[in-house]
Amino acid sequence: MAANVNPFFASRISQALERASTGALDEALAILKDCLEQAPDNADLRYEYGNLLFDAGRIEEAANCFRQQLALNPVDASALLMLGRALHRLKKPKEALHFFRQAQRLAPGLPVVHLMAGITALESHFWDEAKAAFNRVLAIEPANLSARLCLCMSRLEMFSGTAELENGRKAYEAALRELTQSVILDTQENIDRAFEAVGIMSTFFLPYQGRDDRELQELYGSWLCRIMAAKFPQYQKLYAQPPALGEKLRIGLVSGHLFNHSVWKIVARGWCKYLDHSKFMLFSYHTGDISDAATDDVRLFSDVLIKESSVGAMAEIISRHKPHLLIYPGLSMEPQSSRLAALRLAPVQCVSWGHPVTSGLPTMDYYISSDLMEPSDGEQHYTEKLVRLPNLSVCYEPLPLPGPLPPTKLPGINEGDITFLCCQNLMKYLPQYDDIFPAIACQVPTAKFIFLKFSQTHLDCFQGRLKEAFLRYGLEAEKHLVFYPLVNSLTYAVLNAEVTIYLDSIGWSGGNTTFESLPFDKPIVTLPGDFMRGRHTAAILTMMEVHETIASDKDDYVRIAVRLANDLEWRRMISQKIAANKCKVYGDQTPVRALERFMAQAVRAATANHFMRS
Repeated sequence: MAANVNPFFASRISQALERASTGALDEALAILKDCLEQAPDNADLRYEYGNLLFDAGRIEEAANCFRQQLALNPVDASALLMLGRALHRLKKPKEALHFFRQAQRLAPGLPVVHLMAGITALESHFWDEAKAAFNRVLAIEPANLSARLCLCMSRLEMFSGTAELENGRKAYEAALRELTQSVILDTQENIDRAFEAVGIMSTFFLPYQGRDDRELQELYGSWLCRIMAAKFPQYQKLYAQPPALGEKLRIGLVSGHLFNHSVWKIVARGWCKYLDHSKFMLFSYHTGDISDAATDDVRLFSDVLIKESSVGAMAEIISRHKPHLLIYPGLSMEPQSSRLAALRLAPVQCVSWGHPVTSGLPTMDYYISSDLMEPSDGEQHYTEKLVRLPNLSVCYEPLPLPGPLPPTKLPGINEGDITFLCCQNLMKYLPQYDDIFPAIACQVPTAKFIFLKFSQTHLDCFQGRLKEAFLRYGLEAEKHLVFYPLVNSLTYAVLNAEVTIYLDSIGWSGGNTTFESLPFDKPIVTLPGDFMRGRHTAAILTMMEVHETIASDKDDYVRIAVRLANDLEWRRMISQKIAANKCKVYGDQTPVRALERFMAQAVRAATANHFMRS
């Protein structure tokens, strides 16, 4: 607080902070709001008001408050830091990074500004900047666990070749093993630091490398559980109690993505909408900060919806509700739900394929997956017990198109070009499959491959790889590659409508993108991978009985793509088949009924096991 602050307002600020410390945030906010009406240009009042809004989870309002304060004092490093934190919570990492960079220049000796700059740089795929920021933290505080963990995660970047990917993976494993072995949870201070560190970043980028991640996920998951057990020892043992006669099973859904996100749209929405509420009560626990019209659907489909970003507060709420079974529809995407999942908050705890990789958590009992997506040896890829729900495992319903789609000439595309849409995150395109694109172009001279620019760093890496791949075939990559900036939903729909063929990524297949291509009946080429995450599109095509474009190997993938490009009649036949059969993908409630049976059986089994042990 500034030394020359008005004594009256200084007293009111102290009073508000005292009320906030007792949990009376609404009263504290009312005090400062009243003061701001009297002195709207008081920077101290505005800063403290923004902080309280942030603590209350009113993140949009907090961001606006800090913007207003920066209009009063553009060089306030504390306000820059808090605005960046608010924007980061709102999942706007690039915008947040802009303010963290300013805070770095104004407060270079403050570790937290470099840490947050590194985190948002990493999420924006500025890998070198992120590593430099984490190293600046460690130069100031060599033992900073948060920076050490973030530096470890930064090794999961996009690589220029297979050898570089393997070296990066080994470096990640070595750093992770060193962390898990060196962190000692012997004091409350050490426990708190570890808890804070694992709340900053998750293992989100690991599955993009196309390898079996079970061992590494188990290493991290076991460490996370040890930290959470030390922080919240009260949530380590839970004894299953059978439902009372006639009592509904209490089912909890825990996620930070209960808004218009693929985790909700694909995995959770249909389960929640069509759950039999005569037998089940649904408690939805939203750990994120974003709410929208989809969140309104969550509220409509749930008996109870709780929105709370504090791990401790949410754990207490869930424990008080005593759910019989919890489902985390996607883990390893954001740290809040992952930390909750590392606690034992229900007798039966499950994870599903919102982020299709094992959680590695010993607190997770089951992995809910799709029978059509899992390979025959799928059980080996999970630390959880694999549950294969029938068909796609979900009840997907297409969202309405964003509006009328006028015929549009795509930039960089000429009349007569055969356009292949390759719309995945560029990290999904692994180096060992780069030669697929020039192999197709050799036989389709007018081929244009359309990619989306997710970040300049990834674009530079990917373009460099493809340039070398095309040169090996005697072709110029520039004549066949088109890169568009990220687009809104309407422009993305237009893009799907205008392209000729959809090329699925290999290793990590399209899920949401494949579903969203179906309204346009475009032929889809896919090659099933070794893991569930590489088999989404093949399962969708199988549901539609479109087996012709599911390749058996790389050469077959190229052959199918070339035939679709050059054989107009066959291409039309495949499109017509998709048009006729995509109804089989939509609104399938068979998995919902199977999920209900599984949940009832799993709760009975947990109850029986408890009584047998007793």
